[in-house]
Amino acid sequence: DMFFIRMLYSCLVDADYTDTAEFMDGGSIDKTGRQSIAMLWEKLQRHVAQWFPPKGDLNTQRCAILERCICEGEVREPGLFTLTVPTGGGKTVASLAFALSQAKNRGLRRVIYVIPYTSIIEQTAQVFRDILGEEAVLEHHSGVLYDMEEEATSSQIRLARATETWDVPVVVTTAVQFFESLYGARPSQCRKLHNLAQSVIVFDEAQMLPLPYLRPCVWAIAQLVKQCGVSAVLCTAT
Repeated sequence: DMFFIRMLYSCLVDADYTDTAEFMDGGSIDKTGRQSIAMLWEKLQRHVAQWFPPKGDLNTQRCAILERCICEGEVREPGLFTLTVPTGGGKTVASLAFALSQAKNRGLRRVIYVIPYTSIIEQTAQVFRDILGEEAVLEHHSGVLYDMEEEATSSQIRLARATETWDVPVVVTTAVQFFESLYGARPSQCRKLHNLAQSVIVFDEAQMLPLPYLRPCVWAIAQLVKQCGVSAVLCTAT
């Protein structure tokens, strides 16, 4: 169907762009230094270890939510999930724990966060960078520009290129960027689509999906789960 054809088109576009880039550079694109999901899982474990044993009632509840998310990530097959945690319950780290647990145990390739507001994106991306490291997290929205000038580091160049492919372990992006890519007509937009396959995609503040476009958004999420081996998490605090 249309969705499957778009995925095939994404593979073709990415292969063509990559082959051209490698020809112009005179060699293959450097992918060394990329961290595996298992390495990111170990970093997360080290980060949350300091929370145990929990002190106080609130921290006890946060740790219980975190442990439940980790357990569910381990035992569940990829599919469609909901995570409803009140504000202050540690939803950001708990949802990352589910995503990395699911990816590690089910062989999924990356984690993608889809968030409605750039202010929340910036906060979430910084939390993930603090836990997982700068190079593991791509923040992709209109408010972020990656420097490609001569003084750019290899890490900055790698992240700049990754905005076209999303070929990084953790992507934090806007709902507009995500769904416009799924339905866009430009090759540059479609190039990243095949990298959505076999990913954990977390839709934070899922209740904010725009009502006029709710049907195509929900249909796209369903197709990703059904056809592409995606685990989708509808995440809310309400």
